[in-house]
Amino acid sequence: MRPFLDFRKFRSIDNSRDPRRLDSDKTGLYRVLENVDADDQLMLHMKLGHVLLQSLTDPHSLWSNGNLCFVMDDDTFYRVNEDNTVTLLLAGITNQPMDYVDRGDGVIFFTNNYVIGYFDTDVHVFPTVSQNRKVPMIGGSLIDYFNSRLYTAYDDTLYYSDAGRPMIMDEEHGFARLGGRIKLLEFIADGAFVGVGDKVIFLVPDAQDPPNFLWRKISDSPAIFGSGMKVEGIEYAKGITGTVALWLSEDGIYMGMPEGRVAISSGSTFFTQGIERAAGTYRYDREWEMCTWAFQYKPDQESSNLKIMVPAPTISLANIIP
Repeated sequence: MRPFLDFRKFRSIDNSRDPRRLDSDKTGLYRVLENVDADDQLMLHMKLGHVLLQSLTDPHSLWSNGNLCFVMDDDTFYRVNEDNTVTLLLAGITNQPMDYVDRGDGVIFFTNNYVIGYFDTDVHVFPTVSQNRKVPMIGGSLIDYFNSRLYTAYDDTLYYSDAGRPMIMDEEHGFARLGGRIKLLEFIADGAFVGVGDKVIFLVPDAQDPPNFLWRKISDSPAIFGSGMKVEGIEYAKGITGTVALWLSEDGIYMGMPEGRVAISSGSTFFTQGIERAAGTYRYDREWEMCTWAFQYKPDQESSNLKIMVPAPTISLANIIP
């Protein structure tokens, strides 16, 4: 019996052309694939499916580092326990998305524009400060940690803590206005990829206190808000080592490497039009790793969510922009 569907080749998603002209059987290009995962050999597999572990009212901002797991439900912040029950951490902190950063020593910082705090063995919000010209670190929509400083982004302003004191900032010098809404904030070994308005820059703070910032533009393609994440380069692309940043733009998937180098993985075949924000996850629940993004469309676009999965490796060194 001949199978109804027979996938012999898969190369990539191509939503740039009329699907009637893709000739998918020969090219391996498909406009849409649902309920499948692509492995690191570009073979397709049926998704494993889902099991309901916890019923929440309006869940969002789910995050895990493999040991700790957190989720927002409407305006309430929970820890997800190993038995899949939840423990209330904070309530009444608005329904805005939460962002997280793992410092690597068991401390997780979090913020959602309304609150900023950390979790070690329990939850803590940043305390008041009595020192002259010092204030509690300001929260934002994005957060990261680099060289003993905590960084947050709110609208067009990048805030940073005192060195070695992530809960405290200088009220006169602890910020930098970047001239556009900050949509991406991902520090790697020697600097940060920052999406500012309609461009992406590579920003390097020096060793001064307060630091001076050196930056250069590395892309004219705006980052999609919230789409940034970090993975180990060797896990995502052959020949690339160290931590790299990944983010989405309307013209595809970008990878940022040390020294501000950038690679574009999707070439000219995949576009993400009409996306307001996105959230990325690095998955390793199968025999291969996957990078997954969930999209939220702009209000005037379709109301449904779109998910894309990118198997590792997919980046070509030939696409590196110095």
